[in-house]
Amino acid sequence: MRIRSRLLLASLALAASWLAPPLSARAAVDVADLAAVDCEGIEGDADCLVTIAPGLGLRAPRGDLYLHEDGQGFDLIGDASIPTGGDPIALAEASLAIRVAPFGGPVESLVGVALMPMPNGGFLGPVEVTERPYAAVGFAPGVELLDLEGPIADAPLHDDRSYFFFNAVARFAAELPPISMQTPGGAGVVVLDPTDPFFYVAGEVQGFGGDGKEKDADADASSSDGASPADGANASGESGGGAGTAGSSGDDAGSSGADADSSGDAANEGATDDPDARDPEADDAGDDASGIAGFAFSLNGFIPFDPAVVAGIEGQMPSFDGHFFQRTSAPLSPLPIEATGEFVYDLDPDLDGDTPFTPEAFALSPDLAYGINGSLEVGIPFLRFFSFGFPLGEASASIVVGEDDMRAAFSGRVTADEFLPDLPVPIRPTGGIEVYGLLAADDLLDSYIHAEGAMGIDASVLGALSGVPLGELYSTDAVLHVDVLGLYLQGTTTTSIHPSVKLEGQTGYGLFIAPDGFVELRIFGNFVIGGERLENAEMIVGTGGVRVNGRYLTGTTELSMAGRIRGDGYSLQGSVALADPVETNVQERLALANEVLAREEAVAALELSIAAAQSGVSVALPVVEAARVAVDAAQASVNSLNGSISYHSSRASSYYSSYRSWKRKSCKWYDAACKAKRASMISYYYGRYSYHVGVRAGLYTSRNVANAVLSAAKSKLAAAQSNLSSAQAVLTLAQTELRNGIAALQAAQAELDAMPAIEGTLEMIATIGIENDEVWAGVEGVWNGQPVTDGYVNLGNPGEACLIVPVAGTVCSPL
Repeated sequence: MRIRSRLLLASLALAASWLAPPLSARAAVDVADLAAVDCEGIEGDADCLVTIAPGLGLRAPRGDLYLHEDGQGFDLIGDASIPTGGDPIALAEASLAIRVAPFGGPVESLVGVALMPMPNGGFLGPVEVTERPYAAVGFAPGVELLDLEGPIADAPLHDDRSYFFFNAVARFAAELPPISMQTPGGAGVVVLDPTDPFFYVAGEVQGFGGDGKEKDADADASSSDGASPADGANASGESGGGAGTAGSSGDDAGSSGADADSSGDAANEGATDDPDARDPEADDAGDDASGIAGFAFSLNGFIPFDPAVVAGIEGQMPSFDGHFFQRTSAPLSPLPIEATGEFVYDLDPDLDGDTPFTPEAFALSPDLAYGINGSLEVGIPFLRFFSFGFPLGEASASIVVGEDDMRAAFSGRVTADEFLPDLPVPIRPTGGIEVYGLLAADDLLDSYIHAEGAMGIDASVLGALSGVPLGELYSTDAVLHVDVLGLYLQGTTTTSIHPSVKLEGQTGYGLFIAPDGFVELRIFGNFVIGGERLENAEMIVGTGGVRVNGRYLTGTTELSMAGRIRGDGYSLQGSVALADPVETNVQERLALANEVLAREEAVAALELSIAAAQSGVSVALPVVEAARVAVDAAQASVNSLNGSISYHSSRASSYYSSYRSWKRKSCKWYDAACKAKRASMISYYYGRYSYHVGVRAGLYTSRNVANAVLSAAKSKLAAAQSNLSSAQAVLTLAQTELRNGIAALQAAQAELDAMPAIEGTLEMIATIGIENDEVWAGVEGVWNGQPVTDGYVNLGNPGEACLIVPVAGTVCSPL
């Protein structure tokens, strides 16, 4: 029989119970022969355990069990209880019809009515039921319950486990300070797994996630009452949003159709994860705080949370089991996050026994952990001028509340048409964007937001401030990072934001927005402006205008150009000194003549030393032997250094090959382990390569010194061996130099007499500009820093710049 039929029969049984003759008038019959019934004690006073399904049972007096005439079932009339791992759950005023398989087999069906039960063990001990209606009773496996329409379709149930279900015919309400719970009148569904016990209610809860109607009043109470659970759970002392605190000053508690993940699977210790057990879109996404939501308690904390999205923060968003499940929408105050979806709470993560339901102890040492699968609205607390955030349609979050801090790790995907449209330079998604981050309420230095994916930025707002028409820039590999230092977006693009500036291939860009609102966009690469190519160029866009600079090549000449883009066009220019400066310095020539005279005196002195050189030959013999020993020692040193250089060259080549291999290796964007290993190997092999190159460089220096020592030793040896003959050769050379020097002196003196007594440096400075698609150029001569002459420039191929120098004529240089 399908579960819908069972619910119908159960509802009919409730109506029939008021019309049928009192069953107490029937004779009590022994039902102990049925396999599903186990009775102990004296007949009539026996306590019987009725096994409904694995893990499900009812305990009632034997006298309240009435065998059906066909022997295929019995009625249970009276007060019963549901056994659990702890305190039993009362099932009062029950009127149940239980059918068993032929020949006294297991239970096949159960229909009837009873007062709505409520677990009251463990942290549920203080619960007070304020409205307890009659409810149709049945049992079914989780797969059938999840197949129903409505909030129960997304209950955190396990497919193969059996559950009691209760369909209320009036409103059910209970209080568990600081929260209250209720079902809508006539439509409430409750699911019970007594093995935990686990208790799911298709209804709404207030005080654990909040209720919008009480928000202001509760917020005031939270700020004034130091003993409130909100103050304990929310270390910042603020209103403590839904997800943040049990019993916090209430915030909106509406239901939501956020994506259900494996957090809605198993409900107890024996359950297994099965994220495909049901359709995650089955929620009623449009409900608000007044609609039908769902919440659940697990006394032993067996409700699993498995984050649906963990990209980027895998180590900071673990799976866990919790005590409380809720489908709602609530702010995670004081964090700038609004969450909608399925919340799973671990009410006592440090196992100290303090929970939000023990408010005095909890306020002294608050600890709470919870996870969310659904959608998020994330604010950006780092930018003082910016009060907006961005939506994550598919996201998970993990929140930890402690005594001194509250922090959330989150990861998700931007699925909306807008991302950050309200920034000074709007950022929009042009494809999928993965976002993750960490926000700490009391430690912004430890907080950040990171995003990667296809994004576009609109520079028109910046352009409007300076009257420059700027467009949009698109990127498929954008990386966004926001922290206390500001927002930085970088990536590559092929689209230009201004029609006068053409980008050559993939071009990099970086957008920086400071916390105070200062904005600067830089685009860097190779540009083409007015048909001319700028290498290593950069466009800098800010509130003050648009600047451009780069390296301009014309022929063999390179110059740096810089300028601005204006609303009515653009202009850039740069200057460069051409060729070598022409130096005129007569005093230096005169100094040269004086040097020649000095050398003549030196030669005369050399003649006097010849005799002394001859007598010194006999003394040079021991010097020759010593020089030979020095040569041998220096040669050995050079040989040793050559061997070391060869070794380090070989090692450097090997490590550089490994470095290049890892450098070419690529990793998938989400493979953090691969990226980490690649970065580590690149750093390692490049470090080893740099080490051997550095050592080799030092050895080169040492070898140069050793070669110099060897050369000096050889020179000394040769000089000592031929000292006598050298002395005569030196004398002859000196006499020749003397004659040449005298002649050079006479020529220099004649030239000096014919020239004006001036000195200085003549430089040729060329200037090239690009303005509104036209190229112009000019040249001037500068003498000792002062312009003295003009010239002309030919921009042909080849080009040249020429100076017209009076008397000397025209001086040209390639351009």
